[in-house]
Amino acid sequence: MPLSPNRWRTLSPGLTVRAEALCSHTGRAHDASQHGYQESKEYGYYIDNRRPLGRILTIAADDLVADVREHLEPRYDLVAAPHVVAGVARAEQQPPHLILLQEHADEVALSTLASSLVTYDQPIALLTTTSLQRSGARPPLERLTTTIALPLDGVTFRSRVAALIQLYQHRRALWQATHGKNHDDLSGLKISDIALLGKTQRLIERQFADPLFSTTDLADALQLSDRQLRRKLGTLLQQKPNTLIRRFRLAHGAALLQEGRLPIRAVAIRAGFSSHARFSVAFRERYGVTPSAYAATHKNFTLPTPAMSESLKPMSENEKHVP
Repeated sequence: MPLSPNRWRTLSPGLTVRAEALCSHTGRAHDASQHGYQESKEYGYYIDNRRPLGRILTIAADDLVADVREHLEPRYDLVAAPHVVAGVARAEQQPPHLILLQEHADEVALSTLASSLVTYDQPIALLTTTSLQRSGARPPLERLTTTIALPLDGVTFRSRVAALIQLYQHRRALWQATHGKNHDDLSGLKISDIALLGKTQRLIERQFADPLFSTTDLADALQLSDRQLRRKLGTLLQQKPNTLIRRFRLAHGAALLQEGRLPIRAVAIRAGFSSHARFSVAFRERYGVTPSAYAATHKNFTLPTPAMSESLKPMSENEKHVP
């Protein structure tokens, strides 16, 4: 099927292909398949067969790994390991966007993943039998993102995987916009500090929408005093805890404004602000424009990307005084 010139197709999760590149200099559209693209009936976009949509680390027995490969290759780059220690070693060589774990994983395995810089913040899906899910026999795993039922259903499984990788990219973009750090900046940290940073991020992600969520709540959840938390985050991220929470709320609010689906008052509530006025003041201090002006110039953009975060305005001297 030919593509029309000067059109963009968005590929989940967040990849784009410019159709103009598939046209000759005369402007005539070429068949996408001749250029390595294949139309996806499941998702309604063109898949670039030459470029995987993400890398997935599967930590499981050989038979389950083979099942995962059957459903996900070649659209995803798959790496496998028989156990968590080997999985972390593979991740150091080929950092994944998503981790799939077999259902026998326990808190020890999750702690190992949480304490490694290359696996501390990726979504983790536990591949588990439907009967085990219904019985509730699986112990709660704090580091776990979700569960996926076995046996695998192809269409549903691929949809869940695409959503989880998009979650990872969105999470990375929000946090880079929040504290300006990438993995290179965090290299050399102690294992305990990596685990603390990952847990801090997950707690803020779960609680930021509650306007009453405070730095004291964060410190209590981490089993630290307020002073210890300020010292730790000051050392690791050069930020105060309240600044970290507020910046994450604002980054999430900016993402919602880009989607353009909600009025600004609703965005303020979902971003964890108690009022539209507080959100507007904090947003202008952070980005230099009002939420309405930002929405007008960024509406219908994709979710924030790491490249976009480079243009975010650094924290001003007045930002710490925003209520």
